[in-house]
Amino acid sequence: VKVFLNRIAALTVAKQNLIFGLFTSTMEDVIVEAKATGEFEGSVEQIRATSIELSSDPETITADGASGALTKLATFNVDRGCSFNDVCQLCLNMIPPNHSAEKDIEINNSVAESGFYVSKREVMGRHLIIFAKRKIHVTEEDEEDCGNRIDYDPLGLMVLTRPNTGTNPCEMNSEDLCRKYRLIASVNDAKNLLLDSEDFNNLNTVFTEILSKKHQTVSKMWKTAYAQSNAFSTVSGLAPRRSKIGMVTGSVLHCLPVLEKAVASMSSQRDRSLKVIRIELTNNNKRLVGVRFPIHEDAVQKLRSYTAALYNVKGNSSNSNANDNFLDKVPDPIQAKSVLWLTTPPATMKSFFKSANSGTKRNTPSSNFNVTPKISPKKKIQRTGFSTVKKAPSKKASAITSFFKKV
Repeated sequence: VKVFLNRIAALTVAKQNLIFGLFTSTMEDVIVEAKATGEFEGSVEQIRATSIELSSDPETITADGASGALTKLATFNVDRGCSFNDVCQLCLNMIPPNHSAEKDIEINNSVAESGFYVSKREVMGRHLIIFAKRKIHVTEEDEEDCGNRIDYDPLGLMVLTRPNTGTNPCEMNSEDLCRKYRLIASVNDAKNLLLDSEDFNNLNTVFTEILSKKHQTVSKMWKTAYAQSNAFSTVSGLAPRRSKIGMVTGSVLHCLPVLEKAVASMSSQRDRSLKVIRIELTNNNKRLVGVRFPIHEDAVQKLRSYTAALYNVKGNSSNSNANDNFLDKVPDPIQAKSVLWLTTPPATMKSFFKSANSGTKRNTPSSNFNVTPKISPKKKIQRTGFSTVKKAPSKKASAITSFFKKV
């Protein structure tokens, strides 16, 4: 999306409107199709990582006084890293089972090759290692039919995988990849190493051992980065691969104002925003849905105190010292003016400046062809001297307001 917006920013205004109009119409069609097939998820965010586990049993913070449903606070340990065995399996999946030594896996040389890359410059005193994979794999049949890879992938996008952050959702084009990184082991090289092996029972283990021996630099750099990033904070210039995520699950709607009040004093915009998330545990494939909540001691303490006050008011109906802020009130009656405003379509440029005669029906010619047309009487002509002068009918000049006059 960033690359698309940057590219159209260099165009003229007319071309920007044309291209962006095509983009919005295509996006609307995709959303309509996703809603029709049931694949549209709205604002639910899916938390994806290599490993997601519960750090402890969910804590019950309150209960709904009307239904008795519990509201719980769960904390998850998230590991987004990619080990050397996992990246070897990712590389092994790109090698077809009936591969041969004469035929390369990737035939298009205009796009960067898939494989292991190392940064040309040092970042925080170290060279970074990544595994890049082509986003779109063009076969020989596609190349023969098309003759130009631009129809499939104009930028040559590459999907990047790092040892500390895993697979990155944002792609990088081939030009930027080759400018910042250099290739040290391609997928074709890995295929040739696999041909020398005779043990095909456990390909992942065999391939990992062969790659570690033949390309010791790749194995050492990947394992070192994976081990040093095993923390919850930045270490040696590497982004941490572990993090903690909090979720308020269960009955949430009755205490939603309390959640907003508990995070109102947080300094970060990410911590103040409450989003609906979905998490799938890796050990038992159990799915949990709830509201994301920051794991800060101050926010958790406020949440516990506010939910306790809410339960004392709503849970104990006999409490005489009830606070009006937590009482359920009868909804106000529906206003006819508001309903009319909601049901009336908004005024557009065409409807606002519509013609005054647009509401009248146009006279259509009669189907009776035997009707004798009426002949208007001759106008009087005033003769003066040797010339005849015809009187012009007097007509007032039309004002601009008469054009917008209602019928």
